[in-house]
Amino acid sequence: MNYHTYKMSTLLAWIQQGTAALTQAAEAIEARETALAAKERDIDARELMLTTKEAEFQVRERDLATKEAAWMALRDQLDRNITDAPQVISLDVGGMMYKTAKSTLLAVDDSYFHALLGCHDRWTPDSPQNAFFLDLHGHTFDRVLGFLRTGKLSLAGLNEWEQGHVWASMDYLKLALAKPEMWQWDPRHCSSALTISGEKLSLVRSRNDISSRQSAIGDSPRDCFHVQLGGFGLRTFVGLFPRRSPPLEGYFLRLDNGKKATQPMSATYETPYNLAATFTPGDILTVRVIDGKVHFERNGRDLGPAFVVSDPCMPLYPVVSMVNPGNFTIVDGSDTA
Repeated sequence: MNYHTYKMSTLLAWIQQGTAALTQAAEAIEARETALAAKERDIDARELMLTTKEAEFQVRERDLATKEAAWMALRDQLDRNITDAPQVISLDVGGMMYKTAKSTLLAVDDSYFHALLGCHDRWTPDSPQNAFFLDLHGHTFDRVLGFLRTGKLSLAGLNEWEQGHVWASMDYLKLALAKPEMWQWDPRHCSSALTISGEKLSLVRSRNDISSRQSAIGDSPRDCFHVQLGGFGLRTFVGLFPRRSPPLEGYFLRLDNGKKATQPMSATYETPYNLAATFTPGDILTVRVIDGKVHFERNGRDLGPAFVVSDPCMPLYPVVSMVNPGNFTIVDGSDTA
């Protein structure tokens, strides 16, 4: 191979290499342009989606504002209708006639009665004596009115069937009971031999000393409370008493013999109550004031009235008094008192 031929072949190789490099560069550029075009399409699609979503949001926002304005107008109309309603309302409840104050029926917010009195264009008195008809149990409806007047629902004296009617009426009328706050044992009014634990819900006496009576009091007055009996000995009393009473006088049940007492000091103050009122460890004892009378319950069974409260205005506090080892735990009985 002469020199001229060698130079030509070398030049040709360089040209081929340059052509290949240019081809690769062009392909890379084309690939990048393709990718950029895809990204642009994706961005355009996202922008379109955001624009569409924003338009949908604006439509929903306008709809919500319209509905809110309509709702406020309806509420204003309901309030005006309620204001214009008579101050005394007649009700025909299952054939029994009742009359009560409008303010009594409106005692619980957003109940059935707000709708009844607020929508006079839909619901008008439809019974004789210009009364609204309620297809509910008439004989127990006085308990519902009592709840609306006082905020407390009394089922005293009702059998299970009648109580069921009361609860059905409460549910139909959208009348909910407020759940009472949990109470605790008060360390400031607890004897030194007693131990309070478990977020102040458990009370324990571990030492036996028949010469030393130990007592603990709840931190707030109650008209109903529940304690679970983990164990107790003789001469153990549970009940209610007025904290300001100088002697320890109140309304007590002696757990080991089922007798009631006004003082947990000696048998002198004990009188018969109910043979079924003897308790065993594990039982739940409920103390409840119903219509001015103190009742004791064992595992949900009412043992009947034990005392008449001498002063209904006097706050009564839960109390436990014992000489033997024992333990008591406050439980939530979801009571209705």
